[in-house]
Amino acid sequence: MSSILLNCMGAVTDHSEYSEPEVLFKNPQIHVKNPQLDTMEEDILYHFNLGTKTHNLPEMFGDIKPGMGVPSISIMLHKLIKLLHHARCIDFALFRIGTSGGVGLDPGTVVVTDKAVDCFFRAQFEQVVLGKVITRSTELDVGVSKELLQCSSELDDVPTVIGNTMCTSDFYEGQDRLDGALCSFSTEDKLEYLRKAYNTGVRNIEMESTVFRAMCHRLSSV
Repeated sequence: MSSILLNCMGAVTDHSEYSEPEVLFKNPQIHVKNPQLDTMEEDILYHFNLGTKTHNLPEMFGDIKPGMGVPSISIMLHKLIKLLHHARCIDFALFRIGTSGGVGLDPGTVVVTDKAVDCFFRAQFEQVVLGKVITRSTELDVGVSKELLQCSSELDDVPTVIGNTMCTSDFYEGQDRLDGALCSFSTEDKLEYLRKAYNTGVRNIEMESTVFRAMCHRLSSV
C-alpha cells in the first residue's frame, strides 16, 4: 500500500528543478497499532460475520480492494444492472441492507427507507455528467417498503421504523462526527443540524442510498 503526495506547480522544462514525489507511506502489509490483538485466541469481526479461526482471511481477502460510499456502489450497480439485463431477468426487486447511524433511535433499530435524501434533505441525487449537474429523483417503491415493514412484524425483538435515510459523501464531517482528523463545527452545531434532520423525517445516515435509488428509478422509468 502506498500513498503519494504530488505538488504540481505547473510545467517544468528544466529537469534539474524536478523533485521526486514524496512517499508518505509504503508498506506491503498493514500493521495495526494494537498489541492486544496478538494475545487474543481469535479475533471476531462481528459486523462481517467473520473470524480469524473460522475463516481463511488471507485467502478470502488477501487481494481484495474494498470500497465505500456513492462512487463504489455506483460502479457495482452498473455491473449488476448489466448482468440482470444480459441474464434477461424479469419481475425482480433490488434492495440494499447495510449499517447506518441512527437519528433519534435506539441502537439496533432497523430503518426501512421511505425517502433517500441528500444532506439538504432533498429527495434527489446530483450527478455531474460532461461538466453539467444532472439531478435525478430518488423516489422509492412504496410497495416494497411496506412489504419489508410487514416482514419485520414477524420478527421478535427487532424494532423497525419507516423513515427518511440521509446520504452523505463523507463519513466524518459529512455525518456530523466530532472524532475525525478534521472538524469545523461545535457540538452545539452538530445537535442543531441533527434536530433539523430529524424534524424533516430523517431517521438514519449512510453513504449510498441516493445513488442506489436514483439509478434504479432512472432505469425503471419508461
